[in-house]
Amino acid sequence: MMTIFSKHKIKLTDLLRKIPETELTRLSQQTNVDYFTKVLFGKLMFYLLLYGMLRIDRLSQRGLADAFSSPWFRTIFNYQGKREISHSSISERLSVIDIEFFSGVYESIYTCFSNLYSKKEISGMYLQRVDSTLVKETCNKLKEGMSCCNQYGKSKMLKYTINYDGMFGSFSKVYKQSSYINECKALSENVMEHFKKEQDSSSVYIFDRGQTSVDVFKQMNSEDGLWFIGRLNESRKLKHIKSFDIKEVNFADNKYSTSYHG
Repeated sequence: MMTIFSKHKIKLTDLLRKIPETELTRLSQQTNVDYFTKVLFGKLMFYLLLYGMLRIDRLSQRGLADAFSSPWFRTIFNYQGKREISHSSISERLSVIDIEFFSGVYESIYTCFSNLYSKKEISGMYLQRVDSTLVKETCNKLKEGMSCCNQYGKSKMLKYTINYDGMFGSFSKVYKQSSYINECKALSENVMEHFKKEQDSSSVYIFDRGQTSVDVFKQMNSEDGLWFIGRLNESRKLKHIKSFDIKEVNFADNKYSTSYHG
């Protein structure tokens, strides 16, 4: 199915026109993201960051400042305001802006884009791949995070755990507590929270060996309708209880097709 979507060709301007501008305005008012802001309103910051990710090879605050004054940015987003802004202003705005605004924007755009495809087109997209990545920064850039030390000095880390459904990122969380270094906690939390949010879906969650806790496996297995595929560590001790001959099994009707989760 993804080979079909990978062949789609779309112009950047056509893609941007699909973004629901009225919804961005509503979210700006709902989250009060523009309180005491004269130039870098929430909607404008979203457009600037989106433009930067699409057009700038090495995204930086100085690069965003240059993009802000570019004629193409102003034309695409129909911005008629201030022509230039400093990178320090962008830095200050990013340090205080309410991230709930961006979270709401993503949810809105995800729903909008998902509705562009028919049920038949997305019928093969029920696999939810769940994985994490650690991002490390020097201490002076992050107020909070998981502390660590190496040969370059002290730094802090954030963990991003994301669910991907084959077309879009369907769910994500950012962790800053040291307890989430352990994937058993981060991966399972993403799985459980997305499952409870989209309980009527037919998603099957896929994750790697990062999830090793037997208690977590039991917890997920106890949820009715939660399906998952993981990998056990090779050192895992197993006890053989019973074997099944699957050659003659009709998985569409067999009771084990609905009771085996992992």
